[in-house]
Amino acid sequence: MVGRFYKPLFIKLAFGLIFLAYFNFCFSITTEHYAYDGIVFQPANTFNLIMSQILALIVIMTAPTTLKKPSDIIHFLFVFIIGAPAMLLASYLGQLRNDDIFIFQSIILMFFIILNAFRILPDFYLRPLRNGNTLFLGACGIMTLMTFLALTTYPVPTDFLTLEDVYGARANFQEITSSRSALVYYLFSIQNNVVNLMLLCYFIERKQPIGIMFIFALQTYLYLITASKFFFFLFFAAVSIIWLYGRYKDRFITMTFGIFALLSVAGALLAKMDSILLLSLFFRRLLVVPSQLAVYYYDFFNDRDFIMLSNSFPGLLKPYEYDTSLPHLIGRYYFDSETTAANVNLIMDSFAQFGVIGVFVYAVITGLILKYIDSFRFRKPAPVLLMAGFLCGMLLSSTALTTSLLSHGLLAFLVMLYLYPERKDPAAPIPQTAPPPPSKRR
Repeated sequence: MVGRFYKPLFIKLAFGLIFLAYFNFCFSITTEHYAYDGIVFQPANTFNLIMSQILALIVIMTAPTTLKKPSDIIHFLFVFIIGAPAMLLASYLGQLRNDDIFIFQSIILMFFIILNAFRILPDFYLRPLRNGNTLFLGACGIMTLMTFLALTTYPVPTDFLTLEDVYGARANFQEITSSRSALVYYLFSIQNNVVNLMLLCYFIERKQPIGIMFIFALQTYLYLITASKFFFFLFFAAVSIIWLYGRYKDRFITMTFGIFALLSVAGALLAKMDSILLLSLFFRRLLVVPSQLAVYYYDFFNDRDFIMLSNSFPGLLKPYEYDTSLPHLIGRYYFDSETTAANVNLIMDSFAQFGVIGVFVYAVITGLILKYIDSFRFRKPAPVLLMAGFLCGMLLSSTALTTSLLSHGLLAFLVMLYLYPERKDPAAPIPQTAPPPPSKRR
């Protein structure tokens, strides 16, 4: 009995120590190539350095080692993208004072404590719709038809169809759509970020290669227009994750982390030979930059007034007092660039909005979103549950909560998840057995 209790703890401890060694090794090489971008190793003192390692290890100990429900994917991504790296970079970058390092790390720890409290709460039950399959396919069909009509009637410039200048194409697309019709921007966003991913899961579940190829073609075409790299590569990541889960179900999380770590270490070794592509993609961009921006957001709003949603809803609680958007404001202040959009994760965005109270409230909202997704784990097929966990985790790890819900379509995705057809196989994964139906009072 004692062995069964301590064995998972020893596994997590070993897992955490391996991650710390891996992170420190890759970070040391990253500083050699990206010091100009603020990625430096300048710890204030040895005590802060040691405490950051301990706190990062504590956060890692909360990560799941097996996949039992969709929220495990979200929590795993939170731990290794915005949890442990933030604990380390708070002292590594030399941006914060000693007392601010402690406060910053306490805020991160508070968020994960609240999130873990929601993970142990029982799931709630949502009554399924009688015509969910019809409503789901009808909603997807209407949205896809509207997208095709917009593609054929809306004057999209042909110079968007390029892969050479992604950021320029994205800026031009957003500028033109916002000046002519914001509806087209949101239509493309929902089709690209929600409908295509849902239909991908639908066709994978039913093993329809023609449907998968159609979604791939549509996703590629929308990428060439909108230049949305995140959701274009998310398509391939989703297919890989669904395949990996089907093949290595019991070792899914360990296998995923192992593949990612190998790519990062390989990138670090290649960086020694001046080939920094892998290091930039799989380590700097995914693990370092989100926490680097989190430190910058805390540093900026630590001694300034909180914006209280004025960046998203001007005049609701207070007027917006800056002359540019919040991501561009941070980009201009810390990177001396008018075009850099420094989007931060939901933790430090909530701090920028309302301070520590905002972090608490946003953590509760995030916990409710996780419980909502988990409420379908006995009823929905594995592909769409994997997609829900991965999409929610990746979005909220690098984007504000309001931006994810509204601009990036996470709210629409959660609604479509409710409409998604119920699975027919009661022994399908996540989890293996279904709970008893709720009792009806007579």
